[in-house]
Amino acid sequence: MTLIAGRDSVCQGALGAVTLVGMGMGSMVPFAVSALAPLVIAEFGWSRTRYGSLITLTFGVGMLLSISAGKYADSSQGPRSLLYLLLASATTALFVLSSGTSYAVMAVGAAVGGAAMSLANPSTNKLISAFGAPKQTGLLIGIKQSGVQVGTFLSGVILPPLATLFGWRVSLRIAGAIPLICAFMVVLVVPSRWPSMRSSQSARRPVGIWWLMGYAYLMGGGLSAATYYLPLYAHERLGFANSTAGIFLSAVGVMRIASRVLAGHYANRIHDESWLLISFSGIAAVAQVLVWLAETSGAAFLWAGSLLLGTSAVAWNAVVMLVVVRRTGFGSAGHATGLVSLAFYGGLIIGPTLFGVIVDRTNSYGTGWFVATLHFVAALVVVLVNRHSRVSVG
Repeated sequence: MTLIAGRDSVCQGALGAVTLVGMGMGSMVPFAVSALAPLVIAEFGWSRTRYGSLITLTFGVGMLLSISAGKYADSSQGPRSLLYLLLASATTALFVLSSGTSYAVMAVGAAVGGAAMSLANPSTNKLISAFGAPKQTGLLIGIKQSGVQVGTFLSGVILPPLATLFGWRVSLRIAGAIPLICAFMVVLVVPSRWPSMRSSQSARRPVGIWWLMGYAYLMGGGLSAATYYLPLYAHERLGFANSTAGIFLSAVGVMRIASRVLAGHYANRIHDESWLLISFSGIAAVAQVLVWLAETSGAAFLWAGSLLLGTSAVAWNAVVMLVVVRRTGFGSAGHATGLVSLAFYGGLIIGPTLFGVIVDRTNSYGTGWFVATLHFVAALVVVLVNRHSRVSVG
């Protein structure tokens, strides 16, 4: 049975489920590492910086392998083997991490997790390009992009209680079994071969992708700074308790899931997605200013800014991936996705590091939030420049 190969609602629903799982499993490792940080640090006596470097390593490997993973997705013989490699990488990473007795072993697990991450976007975009009904492409992209947030939520909700009961190693092994279970779903619903390509879907070089890469890098840099430092900012400057910060993060997470699904669905109904991207970066800049003002104006500004960030600085990803699938076609969807992912992961790595250095040296969050705001404004300018160049050429 190859359920996702059809164009009816049941088949398209199965395709959405498969791609959501692919994104969730591909991004599970860094979020699992983050969720279990207190227990692992307590056992090994590591500094926060050293433990955090495992997450940086995962994103770094994901960035370095993005282009190769994209090309592999385009040259693979079938979707089933592509997903098997993704799921096997995730499982291997989690089991290696669970058996870690030193930093070196943990680093190997984190690196393998980066390989899984590099495959997530190219493989799922390729699946949607091959089997997605054109009218459902945007919704499918939104659903599959929300897989990252679903994986984050589940890692934070499930792994810490399991670690408390059975230890962090057992909790990681339980998590490592999830991709294996998902592999059975792949057998049931995913074809072993790609469909025959139509002439309009033939491989073509990803042209005009550079502005998307610039946009992804800038939005990733601004978003990652806000994501990693908002809880600490809320605690240190606004006096949030840890429990309140948890509720705060959960609310933002729910907004992120909903915004990606809705953004993809809406973007599929319009011809020119650039205005949507301009809106997202503009709203993100305003939201970042609200977060900045919260230190002197109160917690209401933090809540408003954070929720706006959850609907803007995250939703753009679904729209960009829709543009990639629309503009490149089946033959090069993987390669183009790899290029955009390379830029995005670069922003995710550099953004928090730059923010942390600025805050430490100036002893002020305000300067850091200002730089994050500049990222969003620069992303807006990138889209405007691309629009102007297209009009000039036309």
